[in-house]
Amino acid sequence: RLTNSAIPGPKPKLIINAAIHAREYTTAELVTRFAEYLVNNYGTNADATWFLDHQEVHLVLQANPDGRKHAEVGQFWRKNTDSVNCGDPNSWGTDLNRNYPYNWGCCGGGSGNGCSETYRGPDPASEPETEAVRDYLIANIPDYGDPQQAPIPPDAAGMFLDIHSSGQLVLWPWGYTNQVAP
Repeated sequence: RLTNSAIPGPKPKLIINAAIHAREYTTAELVTRFAEYLVNNYGTNADATWFLDHQEVHLVLQANPDGRKHAEVGQFWRKNTDSVNCGDPNSWGTDLNRNYPYNWGCCGGGSGNGCSETYRGPDPASEPETEAVRDYLIANIPDYGDPQQAPIPPDAAGMFLDIHSSGQLVLWPWGYTNQVAP
């Protein structure tokens, strides 16, 4: 957690999640370098100084540590290493990015096949990694309810970024629809 603690809060929170897909090595590095940039430029760069004076930056540098360990030995590994739902050790695991509870299992994008690269898991937030990130978000960013039912208030503060290195895309909520987020 980075902020200027000499300036009292509460402050809006930016939570950045990295390396949820094991083979996306660069995301943890990118987020680490962003943190270093803010700290090393505090007091000399107006943007970095403002950011740390008026925001809290929370960094989850490794959201999939067991999957990362598999990837580091040369496997092209994406998911975690939960072996319960697939008998093939080269394909088991859950795609943690598709395991979050909001609209879990609806609208395509995640598979119910335990051996699929995009297996969403047996239940919403069934994986300890997903549960930990979800609980951290709930504890740090207010829940304004279902934004499809009522827009988030204009004075709402806080942001969550889930950094990926594949796909060459910038995505925003929600991936299950072409409708613009409220």
